[in-house]
Amino acid sequence: MPTVALYDTLGTMISYVCQLDSQRHVGADVIEFIAKHADLVTIVCNKIGLAKAVHAAKSADMKFVVLMDDDIAAATEASKIVKVYLFKEVIAQGKQQAHAHIPPNPDDIATICYTSGTTGSPKGAILSHRNLIVNSYSNESLPLHLGVNDVHISYLPLAHMFERIVQIGLLRSGARIGFYQGDVSKLFDDIAVLRPTVFASVPRLFNRLYDKVMGKLQESSVKRFLFNMAMISKTKQLRRGIRSQNLWDKIIFRKIRHALGGRVRVMVTGSAPISHDVVDFLRMYDTSSLF
Repeated sequence: MPTVALYDTLGTMISYVCQLDSQRHVGADVIEFIAKHADLVTIVCNKIGLAKAVHAAKSADMKFVVLMDDDIAAATEASKIVKVYLFKEVIAQGKQQAHAHIPPNPDDIATICYTSGTTGSPKGAILSHRNLIVNSYSNESLPLHLGVNDVHISYLPLAHMFERIVQIGLLRSGARIGFYQGDVSKLFDDIAVLRPTVFASVPRLFNRLYDKVMGKLQESSVKRFLFNMAMISKTKQLRRGIRSQNLWDKIIFRKIRHALGGRVRVMVTGSAPISHDVVDFLRMYDTSSLF
């Protein structure tokens, strides 16, 4: 059964008002468009997205909506329009009606990933199971050596393919995945607790870490001078393939490593370009690899 991600930012660029009692709408609804375009059968959502899900389900003539939150009153009210199940009810039914596992064929559709619709109607990219698996195996050509002792912090949206491919590769390797608490401003607090060994992110967050360190260096000319000396020395070593620790690691880069939990050995970046300065900065981790 293919999945289709309906993420939070869908529809935010359009004029949209939805009340369960009045069903009043202004403008085109991206979620409604996707529900019809992809022939959705079910939408799974939380209470915040329930009103949009119910309207899309009704407009697209879908079967039902699954509410993740345990809110009987909200489910009962919404069921006046379309059948709504609580997630715990779905789990209970699944336990009572077990079905044999039916593995997909390689060319079966695994997911349809839609664009945001900023350049017209959203476009759905149809991705097969073969697409996802081949993509996740692409790291076999890199010396990542992922295994059961690796830990990944997941904060990027699973609605997008970058984080999903990362997780497929990690699960295939037996690694563990920790999910952040949902507040990006507290991400580094979560990192300090989980202490990941694998950190997959986008340039925006890596740039934020880089800018934070560079900003601190502007407060002291001595610190800035020592840091620049350390960067030059360490960069020369790394380009010669030398990854052993030296004095600079102990007095300069220790705090930077600590910001990501102190155990990161592999960093992966994607989805957008990243500057050479930021890449060189991130490679100051003495045991890390950056791809």
